[in-house]
Parts: sequence; structure tokens; C-alpha cells
Amino acid sequence: GQSVGAHIVIFSAGRPVFSAMFQSGLLESKSRIVVIIDHIEFDVFRQLLIYLYTGMTPKVTEESITQLLFVASDKYGVEALKYECVNVLKTLLKIKNAILNLF
Repeated sequence: GQSVGAHIVIFSAGRPVFSAMFQSGLLESKSRIVVIIDHIEFDVFRQLLIYLYTGMTPKVTEESITQLLFVASDKYGVEALKYECVNVLKTLLKIKNAILNLF
């Protein structure tokens, strides 16, 4: 139910999933007004958006966000962020969370 403004060029640059979304015949490329992304928590999406604009994610080391941010970056082909999340997850890996990080 929340919205955030963003530039299509920022989303598309070097990201094949977003690029295809905005340059193909998909609905998103025709409307260019609203794209609904309902499978990512808003705070996680904001971190993804911050990364796309700045190359940094302020909350990437927060254990509650890192795993979800990894999933989002993998889904949308943001490879550099995905690898950053992996490196953070390695440092957060403990016996009590090892099974959760397998999935």
C-alpha cells in the first residue's frame, strides 16, 4: 500500500530483469506510472532502491533484512548487491541460524 518514486533509467541500468520490464511490451513499460511490487517488504525494497541509486545499503548488516535483501537482489539480477549480502550473511552465520540460511 506504500509508494515510492524512482527513475526507470536507474532501475534498468545493468539490471536485466528491470530492463526487460520497462523495455518490452509488458504492462509496466506501457504505463510507466505505477509498478506494483507486492512480494517484497517495503523496507527491503527501500534498501534495494537505495542501493540502485547509491551503491550502498545502510541496513545490509541487519540480520532481519540481509536474507530478504539477498532474495530480492537475486530475483531482480542485482548481482553486486547479492554478493554483498552473501558476504554479510557469512559473517552472521551461527549454529542457531544455519538451517534458516540454507533456504
